[in-house]
Amino acid sequence: MKSLEKFNKKIWPAYVNPEKNELFSSWLLRISKENLLKSHSFSKFYFNNFPIWNRDIDKLYPSIIVSKILENTMLSSDDIKELFLESYRDIIFTGREFTSYTPGILNIGINHRIRKLYGLLCCPSCLNNEVSYFKKEWRLFFSIACLKCNCLLIDRCQKCSKPISFHRLENGHKNEILKTPFYFCWNCLHDYRENIVPIPNNTDIVRYQKYIDCTIDNKSNDLTQYSFMFFKILYLLSTKLLTTGKTTNRIKLTVEDFFNYSITTNNKINFSLHERKEALLISFSILENWPYQFQNIFKSSNVRRTDFSRDIKDIPYWFEKEILNLR
Repeated sequence: MKSLEKFNKKIWPAYVNPEKNELFSSWLLRISKENLLKSHSFSKFYFNNFPIWNRDIDKLYPSIIVSKILENTMLSSDDIKELFLESYRDIIFTGREFTSYTPGILNIGINHRIRKLYGLLCCPSCLNNEVSYFKKEWRLFFSIACLKCNCLLIDRCQKCSKPISFHRLENGHKNEILKTPFYFCWNCLHDYRENIVPIPNNTDIVRYQKYIDCTIDNKSNDLTQYSFMFFKILYLLSTKLLTTGKTTNRIKLTVEDFFNYSITTNNKINFSLHERKEALLISFSILENWPYQFQNIFKSSNVRRTDFSRDIKDIPYWFEKEILNLR
């Protein structure tokens, strides 16, 4: 290792900086490759053999990994935190430690090293950049498009339908470092870059994603000074619209009747990107012209305030004020 006595650092032999908004897991594979090691070996040598791929490492923010990166790179504590989903605390979510279910963060469904759920998204066009890497916002429930590339995100291989699991590109090459680029499917080697779906300007999708991105950047919006409060309500509305309990969910039936539109449903809590996109756009249209659209939809309906409040704690005042006018 190269020693930097002035900073009391022992920099790893080959070093690459994290890219903007890069996930830790993505950076780990890239820096392991630069050091001519597989990620398992890199973790064994430099992270005290801390297990990586049999857990959601981007959620965990383990202290041992943070301390080792501090010791062996020029990254600051703030730089390191930006690699993990912990950096979205008090922006997307709030509260105590991460749990297996954190509203706003997509679950990847870990079973050993296998990912069973579609909790990692990607922009096929971004993966075509000179440096191919995976971004933090591709783990968010609220992400549906990339405005930099003006295209839709994807949540699976469009050929074999397997979840995106770039870490498994190392599999099957026991004595070789990673050779396959991130834009290939680990299962069938389909090229994700072939699945770019452009979105025209001035569409609902662009308006929605722009509002989401600005809310994250500013940590607030025109509805609230606390962005996590906005995301709490957007998440609540979206999941209400995705429920399968048609006989009991008055919210969904009322919204479908108002828009004259049937919302795609699934019998699982882990919805596909297509399903989320539908529900998010409709939920956003309710919040966008607050509170007038909400009043138009629900004021004369049979929806009760408890239909909203039973599944949420610490309701934002601006939302509670409106549901108190319901039955």
